[in-house]
Amino acid sequence: MQNITNLLKKYPRASILFIFAHPDDESFVSASLILLAKKLGLKTHLICLTKGGRGLNAYKHMHFAKYQNKNGNLKKIREEELKKAVKILKLNNLILCDYPDAELKESVALWINKLAKSIKKINPSIVVTFDMSGLTGHPDHIISAIVTKKILKSKNFNGTLLWRVAERKELKIFKKNKALKYKSPPDLFVPFEIKRNFTKLRSVFSHKSQLKGMAFKLKVIRWIMTMHTETYHEVKINKAYRYMFPDFKIDKD
Repeated sequence: MQNITNLLKKYPRASILFIFAHPDDESFVSASLILLAKKLGLKTHLICLTKGGRGLNAYKHMHFAKYQNKNGNLKKIREEELKKAVKILKLNNLILCDYPDAELKESVALWINKLAKSIKKINPSIVVTFDMSGLTGHPDHIISAIVTKKILKSKNFNGTLLWRVAERKELKIFKKNKALKYKSPPDLFVPFEIKRNFTKLRSVFSHKSQLKGMAFKLKVIRWIMTMHTETYHEVKINKAYRYMFPDFKIDKD
């Protein structure tokens, strides 16, 4: 694997676009790359396709008085959390959509053309999304990868498409994901840096509604702060990649 810094330096002052399905994907999946790209002078853009209204709301299990007003509309809660993460990561631009959470595969016709228009307007040199395994196997993740590649291929994109692929620890964390057999090999890695990983941790913890219980929070801290690196695959736009949509249980409270 090669240090991804060398690739980013080929695009000074260019735009890098991250396309993800849910609020918190940007933090868990690619916060380290966002921070590194920002440091190297690239303009950072994020398109989040849903507001995550079908997911977990950990606030329901918090009994402290200051959290009692957090049991309302989950989409609004997650929108506020995402905006906090965007500030922490110092993203230049956020496009937050409200397509149906957990139904992106069924609703492609609603969003494919609008996504294509947003990509054209941003005109990125680098695009980043999930790989064909979706990391976790979530169907929204997988269809995001499929559609993004399809759009870029149709537009004869001559920049770089990167897929975020599972690193060693993540292979163990998401071992039940049957789609991992279609994961792409890692070509590039974001070098470990304590300060950068600490900022990633802060952005992850801005998504409090998705952090269920102290045991899970401790696992997240251990995962990010013990030599965690993000790994990526440089996609060949014209190559056909295999994929599947595994059975997936939406994580609800």
